[in-house]
Amino acid sequence: TTATLNTVSGAVITVQETNSYGCIGTSVSYNVTVNALPNADAGTNDTICSGTTTTLNASGGTSYSWTANSTLDNLTISNPVASPTSTTTYYVLVTDANGCKQSDSVTVKVNALPNVTASNNTAICIGSSTSITASGASTYVWTPGTGLSNTTISNPTANPTTTTTYTVVGTDNNGCSNSANTIVTVNPLPTAVVSAGGTICNGGSVSLTASGGSTYSWNPSTGLDNSTSSSPIASPTTTTTYTVVVTDANGCTDDDQVTVNVNDQPVASFEIDSTMTVIGCKGVEIHLINNSTAALNYEWNFGDGNTTTDQNPTHIYAFGSSTNITLIAYNNQCSDTLVTPFGPGLLADYFNNIPNIFTPNNDGANDCFNLGAHTNFEECSSWEIYNRWGTKVFTSSSAQPCWNGKKDNTGEDQASGTYFYILKAGGSEFKGTVLLNR
Repeated sequence: TTATLNTVSGAVITVQETNSYGCIGTSVSYNVTVNALPNADAGTNDTICSGTTTTLNASGGTSYSWTANSTLDNLTISNPVASPTSTTTYYVLVTDANGCKQSDSVTVKVNALPNVTASNNTAICIGSSTSITASGASTYVWTPGTGLSNTTISNPTANPTTTTTYTVVGTDNNGCSNSANTIVTVNPLPTAVVSAGGTICNGGSVSLTASGGSTYSWNPSTGLDNSTSSSPIASPTTTTTYTVVVTDANGCTDDDQVTVNVNDQPVASFEIDSTMTVIGCKGVEIHLINNSTAALNYEWNFGDGNTTTDQNPTHIYAFGSSTNITLIAYNNQCSDTLVTPFGPGLLADYFNNIPNIFTPNNDGANDCFNLGAHTNFEECSSWEIYNRWGTKVFTSSSAQPCWNGKKDNTGEDQASGTYFYILKAGGSEFKGTVLLNR
C-alpha cells in the first residue's frame, strides 16, 4: 500500500493494519523526513557562431541526465560539449545525494556566419596594381599582407610581384567570421625590341620593325604609313624620334624608341666661269663654280680619268676632247648628280682672230708676224713658216718669237706672197697662212 503524504519534515506517522476478516493489528509508528529538491541549474544561456561549439555547465546535483540530443557529446555529465547547427534549448535532470531530482534548461543561440565574398580573380602586369574588395561583414583582415596597401580594409590596393592568393577573413557584428579567397595573377612584361632607324634623305623613307608583342602603337604617327603595324614605313620630313608601345596577349606593355634622322636633299649645280678660262699650251683650263645647295661634300668626275673633291675646282682639258663633267653633291648619305657635256674645241678654234697679213717695210707698223703672241702660246709653243715650195724660212723660239720677213730673221728678204705656218701646242697642231706684202 502506498500513500502520498503532505506533511513537513519531523512528522510521526502511525499505521494500523486491518485484515480481510476484520481483525485489527498492532499499530506501528514512523518518523518521516522530507528532503528539499536539488537546486537544479542548467547554466547560463549562450550564443555561438555556426560551426563552433560551447561547453554547457549544469550544477546542483551529483548526477545529471540530459535529454537525448545528437549535438551533445555526452548526456550524463554536467559539462557536455554542445555543437548545435541552429538555436537549441537543452534540458537536464539533476539528481542530488538524496535521490531527489529537479530539471532545468539552457538555450544556445546559433548565429549564422556572415556571407563573406571577395572580388573575382584578376590579372595584372608586373609593376602595376589592382583593387581587391570584400563584402558581407563589418571588419576584414587580409593575408598575406605582401603587396597590399592595407590589410584591414575592405578594398585594399594590391601590387604583388608574383602571383598571390589573398584570403580575407570577415567578421560581422555578432563576432562571427567567414573567409573568401581571390587570386591576383602577375604577368611579366613583354620585351619591346625595335630596329635601328638610321638616316634618310628628305623625301625618302625607311622601314621600322618592332617585335615582342601582339599589338603595336607608334607615336607620333606623323610620317608613318600605319601607326599600328609592327613594321611601318617611316617618311618624316624632319628628324623624328618614334616610340612604339608593344602589348602582349595578357595586355602587358613595354616600349622602345627609335630615331629617324632626316637630311636635307642636296641639289647639284655648277657652271663654267668663262671669264677665267685660259687657253694654253697644255690645253683649255676651265674654272668650275659650284652652285649646289644643301650639300656638305662634293665629287667631281671630269670624264678624262681625273677626279677631285674640291668645291670649286680648276681643270685642264686637251684640245679637241669631248666629254661629260659630272658633279655629285653629298649631304651625308644623301646625294644628287648633275652631268653636263663639255668640249673644249680644237686648237684651230682659238685662232679665228689671228692676223693673216703683215708688211715688213720698217715703218714701225705691222713689221713682224708673231703667231704665239696672239694665242698665249709664246712661252711654250713652237711654230714654223714655209714658203709655197715647202722650204722652211723661219722657226720661232724664245729668242726670236716674231718673223720679220727674212730667212731665219737674219738672211735675205723673202718675196711677197703667201706663206704657210704650223703651230704645235698642247699635243695638237694648227696650220694656217699669212700674206707677206712689201
